[in-house]
Amino acid sequence: NRRYPPKILFPVPFPYSNNKNKKRQFFFYYPLVFFFKLSIINGMKLWIRAFKREKIILNELIVDSAPLSVANLSAALRDVCDKKDLPCPIITETNLNNLINFNHTKFKQSDFLEKINFDYLEIGNIPK
Repeated sequence: NRRYPPKILFPVPFPYSNNKNKKRQFFFYYPLVFFFKLSIINGMKLWIRAFKREKIILNELIVDSAPLSVANLSAALRDVCDKKDLPCPIITETNLNNLINFNHTKFKQSDFLEKINFDYLEIGNIPK
């Protein structure tokens, strides 16, 4: 049960505030996060990169009309990893929440079942 708008981060002045009533002077919300959560409903645009010694060895851009979820993210990631013959990481709710809230998530060796030949895999979400 997510509440919209999300919890308070900083106050944003409400344009129709009345100076007589100080409690109603500010309207609290996350303007960017709220906009971003609305924009991911239409689909996902993901930038997948793998790094080895701070050099990019995999650079893929995925554009999909499916909404961002664990199943859709794992399917898209599985397709890219199979094409490049790389192990696929285990995607958890935490990774999805980091992708939604911070626009990127990182997978290290502990997130893979197999041994990886790179340092980490990073997924960035590009808002449409």
